[in-house]
Amino acid sequence: MEKALSEASAARASAQNELTDLTKQISDAKLAISGAQEEASAKARDLQAVDARLKQESDRLAGMQTEDQALSAEQTRLQGQVEAARAALTDAQNQTAAEQKQYETVQKQYEAMQNQINSATAELNTLQSQIRAARPDANPAQ
Repeated sequence: MEKALSEASAARASAQNELTDLTKQISDAKLAISGAQEEASAKARDLQAVDARLKQESDRLAGMQTEDQALSAEQTRLQGQVEAARAALTDAQNQTAAEQKQYETVQKQYEAMQNQINSATAELNTLQSQIRAARPDANPAQ
């Protein structure tokens, strides 16, 4: 009985260690997702700023025909920045989606480990009750 109790206690400690590791992984995944979301927001603001600048330059081009070539080159450069910012935003969104999937996987693992811990705890409680019941000094009626 004591060996079983010892094994159950060791299994519980192992499960708790695994739970701690999974909890840390979940926390790390949440931080990574949060960082990716902040980066995506920053990229969106950058994209809006580039779009606003592109509109200003287009308006200036219409008003200043003598600077047509220079402004066309600037417009092309800014459009490249817009496309680069959009690509970066798409990458950040894809990364966020991937990290969300990873978070969901870790969450499922966490839930599975929690169920194992709950089962091990119930089994430990049952074994402890059986040990107490089996001890002669714990049962003075006999």
